[in-house]
Amino acid sequence: MMLDISCKVQFPAGFGRQPWLIKIEEKKQTWTFINAINGTVEERTIPEMQGKKCFGCFGEWVILVDELTRECFFLSLISSSRVHLPPFQSFLQMQALEECTGKFSFTSSPTSPDCITTFVPFGEDFVLLSRRHDKEWSKMAITDCISKVVRPITGENIMYKGRLFILSISEEALVFDVAALVDGHIVETISEHPYHFYHGNTPTRDKYFVESCNGLYLVRVHLFHEAQHVTHIEVYQLHEPSEEEDLNQDIITWDYVSSIGDRAFFLSRMHGVSLCAKEFGVEPNCIYLVRPCSDGERLYKYSLDDKTFSFNVILPDDKWNFEFEDNLFWTTIPASGMQAVELETATPDVVELNKDIAISDVKPESNQITRPWADLPIELVESLFQRLSLVDCVRVSTVCKTWSLTSQFIPEENAWPWLMHSPNIDDGLCKFFDPISGAEHTREIEALSATEQLVFHASRDGWVIISEGNYIFILNPLTEDVIDVPPLLVWEYNCISFTGMPNTPDCGVFAFYFRPDDEEVNIWSWHPGQETWTETVPHIDTPFSGTMNNPVLFDGEFYCLDRRGQLGVFNPDNMKWRVLSQPEPIYKGEVPHHTHACCALLEVDGDLVAVISTDDTDPNQVFRLDRSKMAWSKVENLGDFILFVGLRNSLAVRSPLKSCKNRIYLPKFDDRNHMNGVFYSMDDHRYHPRFYRVEEPTIYVWFQPNITKDYSD
Repeated sequence: MMLDISCKVQFPAGFGRQPWLIKIEEKKQTWTFINAINGTVEERTIPEMQGKKCFGCFGEWVILVDELTRECFFLSLISSSRVHLPPFQSFLQMQALEECTGKFSFTSSPTSPDCITTFVPFGEDFVLLSRRHDKEWSKMAITDCISKVVRPITGENIMYKGRLFILSISEEALVFDVAALVDGHIVETISEHPYHFYHGNTPTRDKYFVESCNGLYLVRVHLFHEAQHVTHIEVYQLHEPSEEEDLNQDIITWDYVSSIGDRAFFLSRMHGVSLCAKEFGVEPNCIYLVRPCSDGERLYKYSLDDKTFSFNVILPDDKWNFEFEDNLFWTTIPASGMQAVELETATPDVVELNKDIAISDVKPESNQITRPWADLPIELVESLFQRLSLVDCVRVSTVCKTWSLTSQFIPEENAWPWLMHSPNIDDGLCKFFDPISGAEHTREIEALSATEQLVFHASRDGWVIISEGNYIFILNPLTEDVIDVPPLLVWEYNCISFTGMPNTPDCGVFAFYFRPDDEEVNIWSWHPGQETWTETVPHIDTPFSGTMNNPVLFDGEFYCLDRRGQLGVFNPDNMKWRVLSQPEPIYKGEVPHHTHACCALLEVDGDLVAVISTDDTDPNQVFRLDRSKMAWSKVENLGDFILFVGLRNSLAVRSPLKSCKNRIYLPKFDDRNHMNGVFYSMDDHRYHPRFYRVEEPTIYVWFQPNITKDYSD
């Protein structure tokens, strides 16, 4: 490596005081600076960028490669000094520079004489390595030390405590001793299962390594098919055993974590960095992520506190395509003398209700004796229930035992679906959001205290089916009754549902897996009394491009809607699968995997109704199955009904209020105070209150309590 100095980069005003993104465009010779807080965008012309490709931004350093000469060097954003690396001639001589993708890592500052730099290309089976004074790169093959099989790698890698961590295509973590690599000796360990799998049923995932506070984290971002919006984010921390622990040198493990404390992670493409949230004026325990979508470059904010995310478009012209370049990076250069940005957070007054004693209208210093809530006349309780929403009815019913047995007083028209979301596995807390009234209720449910991330799959008759890794159970969130189901020892299934009441012998649980190539369907079934699941692999005559939305039990059979808008039917009695020739698919021809953000099937007033949007920003289109003609017909008005649509499950009910009819509610709410549910109006074909800058939970299910059963004695 050699060092030289060139002209300095001119930064926008206030650069360094807040998180900034740099978009590097080699062809235009410009750097675009985006303020992630206020969204301002400023462009700078950088003549030195002409003919250069950028491979990453690491603090003050960016790594550039010349298109013609293959010259490779670090460039300092502060001093504009260069630290030269060996040219990429040997690696790129048969490959165009714009086709080369991968990620650099280095052990220390590029100016350090001990610095070792590695380049891990995407989809290859080798690593390039360079020391300070090397004239060319060393090429090291990546092989399994046990089977000696060459392993393709994703390109995601990081240097951490003298070891190089790389993710393979199969998401195994490969770990190399950097000193051994330098000496030409590869020493590696492989974790066959580096983390617990989240049953999010998303075929596309982005992975990021982040070093934070002397710890190494692995962030997995789940996407709805290719290039669609984020559906869930998980964080795992590398488990580093103490000296007392019996360490198996061949296995590394990752522990799921629900918090990153006062830090904030910033991710772009394969690059991740950790910052002190208070210092940079952002919300702590959050992950900020940029990635291209169909409407442009989105900036997501994911809160680990309540498992919700929101997003906004920062670069509308940067729309996703199969050939997008890795040219957007976070910069983390604190400005000298920067004042820490203090975030004002309101501390709400916390009032705890004594559930055993009624509140009397007396002064606090009074010694007047209070009376139990149970002594309140039952006529007043009945009148109270008639005036409350279902969320408030549930809250009031927990005041005392007598009130908990008053199911007959709860109006059935108040039992519209809630959004059950954001489980905190540490203490079992779960939230229930009423999208119509805007009320939110938090409930502690012992069954939701877990060690792994939970997934809510489907609901029926007041019960919710939930998975924790391989463990599956069916929960009544109001009575807290739990029906255990044997573990399903498969990692891939798109959707899961059940028939009958879970606490009866007629109950059956069914999991469906639709292979991405549309050529195979696997169905697993379980009934009470079985110790294991039964697998069925039906013969496939017609390709079926299944979705994540759960099937509808209709006329005794499961109806599934695929991305083309055709129907597949599974009979749970004879275990037969068929794809209907009629109705014809709503969309003809092949459907790319990155389209159709929503494919929901519902039963509405005795008819099958499909809700489809080809992209998550597009208006929802509604189709009803005309069974007399076995054909789809477009619906322009839902009448008195409202739909509650989600990625996994959807429900339909008659509107309890005239003002709410003809709406499609989404699993989102106003991010300012959670007082407004987000819906799409079939009257004016608009989202209300808006589409962007609203919060959406990543773990949720539409849940409609069964009043006659949930509160019975």
